[in-house]
Amino acid sequence: MTTKVSINSLSEMADVLEDSGFHVAHGDQFLAVKVPHAGHEPKNALLTIDEIRNKLIISCRVVRYGEIQEGRLPAFQAALLDANTRIDPFAFATITDQDDPDIGSADNWVVVLIESMPMGDLSPEELTTAMADLAHALPIADELLAAIA
Repeated sequence: MTTKVSINSLSEMADVLEDSGFHVAHGDQFLAVKVPHAGHEPKNALLTIDEIRNKLIISCRVVRYGEIQEGRLPAFQAALLDANTRIDPFAFATITDQDDPDIGSADNWVVVLIESMPMGDLSPEELTTAMADLAHALPIADELLAAIA
């Protein structure tokens, strides 16, 4: 009988990701992981643990609202909702001043790709698959940004 290996800490996640070829930087309560992004520089993903819900949160900044032409914002928001069906299990989300009071104006709101995973029995395979899913979602984010440019 094979025993399933579970990941229970950011340190263990870093070991798994480094062993899988990812570049990982350690913070106090997070990991910053460089995710391959075809045709572009790697994107930085942030991995944190929500201890209240016992979940791993993986997020990756896509764009800041202030970087989108004001007249294109409604089309961009609609496209984000539509694209969420193509990037499962990740989803586009907006981090607003309601989520982070330091953000201030709407120009500083940030669109991220985000996924959460239960920590109870998180395996190395599930973690590396999630990072691969993020890498596959990044080109869809590029398509959306190109469409509203």
